[in-house]
Amino acid sequence: MINSNTAQSKEKKISSYKIKLISNLVVSQEDRAEEIKGAYPGGRFKRYIDILKTYFQPLMIVNLLTMLFCLPIIASLLFFEIYGYEEFGYLLAGIGVSDAPFLLNGFGLGLSSGLSINSASSIMLKAYMVLVGSITVFLPIVGIGLAGNFYVCSKLVWGETLLMKKDKYGNDVPRIIKEFFKGVKFLSGKMVPSISIFGIIFSGTAFMILEFSNSFLIGTTNPGHYIGLILTIILSIFSAMVMTTYLPFNVSYKNIKVMDRLKNSSIIASGFSFSSILAFAFSIFPFALLFVGDMVKLIITIVILSFGLSHFCLVLTNYADYNSENLIQPLYQQEIKAQLRAERKRTKKVETQKQVYKNKK
Repeated sequence: MINSNTAQSKEKKISSYKIKLISNLVVSQEDRAEEIKGAYPGGRFKRYIDILKTYFQPLMIVNLLTMLFCLPIIASLLFFEIYGYEEFGYLLAGIGVSDAPFLLNGFGLGLSSGLSINSASSIMLKAYMVLVGSITVFLPIVGIGLAGNFYVCSKLVWGETLLMKKDKYGNDVPRIIKEFFKGVKFLSGKMVPSISIFGIIFSGTAFMILEFSNSFLIGTTNPGHYIGLILTIILSIFSAMVMTTYLPFNVSYKNIKVMDRLKNSSIIASGFSFSSILAFAFSIFPFALLFVGDMVKLIITIVILSFGLSHFCLVLTNYADYNSENLIQPLYQQEIKAQLRAERKRTKKVETQKQVYKNKK
């Protein structure tokens, strides 16, 4: 076992619990095309800002390319926005819109002669379940686009050279589209299953919340609903923390087995929960603003269409690289040194034995 004291990067003191966790990390060399550039001056947030300043236009292009793989989900959202969640709920219940007792219109208010507000709300929740299900089905397609996005973001965070071409003025411009599809080609096999599995976990949590709300409205809630809701929320939160490093590790540690990457991400999520939650929250912040209000919703939608997914990938990649730089790579270097020392001892022992044998002769 590697001496866990080597995990104290930059002379930071960490608890014995974290030391024990870190000592169980599966270490390996990063799968980079170029040499490691070293620590970035100014810290990780400055690196994020500097990448935005330097590569904002390429990141917008990468975001738009990724959005192409989100078109099925966007189509589903548009369908429900145009058709109406409540109208679709009545359709599922076999009630024609013209015969519906009332329409909630997003406010949960209305008058009814034959159906209570809670019952109508319960019907509308069924429509949300269908939406969640449709998003889950289309998430593997999104994973293809995220493969290209994470690949480009990894190269930017590492400071590696992008493929270049000359524009009409003779300036070097990155061939960002080619880089994106290079990532799609090499990483889709890893990213699609990852996005699918995490999507199922988050969708399961959404279903549980909707089911709990439905049972609460119609008065059938039991202790099992509360227990199930709490457990699924805990699982979803922990999965989000694991995902924060696991998705970028698909790029930087392709040579590590799936279960080992999952183990490393789980260790980081367990030992550094606050920073993992903070990184995840920052990555989805623009998407969370969609639920604030209609005016903000329009502005945020434009931001997301322009940069949202690239922001998500860049934040996670930056955070995962921070953990790789300060945890995994120091341990890997220590392991290499230990192996070299062991090899030198073995060689010295062999040489000594040869000398003893020679002297006897």
